[in-house]
Amino acid sequence: MKITILAIGSRGDVQPLVALGLGLKSKGHDVTVATHAIFEGFVQSHGLGFFLIKADPKKTLESRAGQEALKNGASPLRSWINFIRMVRPSFIQTGLDCLDACNPSDLIVYSPFSTFFALHVSEKLNVPAVAAYLAPTHPTKQIPSFLSPTQGNLGGMLNLFSWTIYDVITSLSYRPIINELRSKYFGLPPLGIASFQSRRNKEMLVLYGISPSVFPKPRDWRENIKVTGYWFLENESGWSPPAELLEFLSGGTPPVYIGFGSMTAHDPKSLTETVLKALELSNQRGVLLNGWGCLGGVGLPDSVIEIDSAPHSWLFPRM
Repeated sequence: MKITILAIGSRGDVQPLVALGLGLKSKGHDVTVATHAIFEGFVQSHGLGFFLIKADPKKTLESRAGQEALKNGASPLRSWINFIRMVRPSFIQTGLDCLDACNPSDLIVYSPFSTFFALHVSEKLNVPAVAAYLAPTHPTKQIPSFLSPTQGNLGGMLNLFSWTIYDVITSLSYRPIINELRSKYFGLPPLGIASFQSRRNKEMLVLYGISPSVFPKPRDWRENIKVTGYWFLENESGWSPPAELLEFLSGGTPPVYIGFGSMTAHDPKSLTETVLKALELSNQRGVLLNGWGCLGGVGLPDSVIEIDSAPHSWLFPRM
């Protein structure tokens, strides 16, 4: 079976889907991962096919709209509105890239951020699609939506209602541009206001790459939703630790790892200084992963080392 995985997003979105792809490949399937240029080497180093999605998530996060979406103190709703503004310029092109990536395919597997394109591509090509999610997105009485204005549990019906609000906001926000993609480029009929709720009803299979010990499947989720456990890479092929890192790790007590992944910082210098102060006050050594947040770039004490990247499976047991 020829399977295309639509993996739009940051490293945290892409890596678990590569692990899932390796599992599918081990069962004899031909797997291609459609993602961004910055992950081409990563995908190919694991023996999977690569298809280019032209959008650049790092550049998008570093844009003014991206910084607004990530600004401290912003409400979840305001952050969501900023996120919509952030991705709108590249939306149509990404949809066309996804269509090309999946033509031809026997099955489409799609990540959370690929949801906005995958089912429309599936409908256009008449190819089944399977969701591969990394955090809860389906309505349940057990927990509130991430757009909920409060952090705590709201209670059964209010939790469920918070998800309804999420669906309505998402539908209202994206319906115009999704319908432009469908009608102008895909030759499909436009969707009505209830499109996102009906989308859930049409889902064939949903896989959640979450440990059921950490997040047991809610009792009110349908049978087609499966909580499978994490999708981890067993090892990073071709990676070996730099000598400087090995020397640092062997030169004292196990350090604290600090990194913010793909979350870009509004003021990297100030954030780095805060991190260094925290390490000083707690009398800890530190490994500082600069990542997309551009941490570091300032004078570091001997007790802290800055690195570009390292596989968590190798690094974390040494922390």
